[in-house]
Amino acid sequence: MGRSLPAMLALFALVSPLAAHEFWIVPSTFEPAEGELLRIGLEVGDLARGDAVPRDSARIVRFALLGPGGERPVVGLDGRLPAGAARVGSPGLWAIGYESRPAFVELAADPFEAYLREKGLERVIALRAERGESGAAGRELFSRCAKSLVRAGGSAAAGGRDRGIGLALELMAERDPFGLGREGAGMESLPVSLRYRGEPLPGALVAAYDLDAPGEEAAVEVRTDGEGRAVLRLPRPGRWMIAA
Repeated sequence: MGRSLPAMLALFALVSPLAAHEFWIVPSTFEPAEGELLRIGLEVGDLARGDAVPRDSARIVRFALLGPGGERPVVGLDGRLPAGAARVGSPGLWAIGYESRPAFVELAADPFEAYLREKGLERVIALRAERGESGAAGRELFSRCAKSLVRAGGSAAAGGRDRGIGLALELMAERDPFGLGREGAGMESLPVSLRYRGEPLPGALVAAYDLDAPGEEAAVEVRTDGEGRAVLRLPRPGRWMIAA
């Protein structure tokens, strides 16, 4: 999309120590026309540098496009890229949601605790120390939840509101991301909320990565407050990935 409209477009939340990889959704466009077939990719990587992930239906709990026209499944063929496609309906803000089945992974003690520290999970480090397990390998059950926002119908469809779509762990933009930056390319505030199984999640680390600057460290990091909310000060226009 054009640089004149900065937008927080990819929101994801995950629990995964696999080299601290992020996992996010990449639509073929963030501003599809009404009725356009949207091709939807999945990527995994670090610092917004991602590799495409083929579709694996055995891992999918939910993969759908949700918006003013209801919910539509994101369909595709296993092993293919991109991971799926869905046709956008009525103008307005649509959310692409993905949730995976849980899986186990094990890491040696040092990389596991480095992952916990990077993701703001110091309480788990403290718990391992309390149990005398700091030197033990970490075995974790992880799943992935991701969401991306797209706006159908162009600027006439501005003003849409991001709503919860029922992911187990979900970030929500409390301001229309497509409305940011209209008065220029300066810093903008984006309030978000984080929920786990429908309840606010306090004390979680939320980070913003610039998808147009892969390899850069998070531009913003902030903890959610007691109501699971955080305000991100985005430093420049572009496509932003918000992670928790």
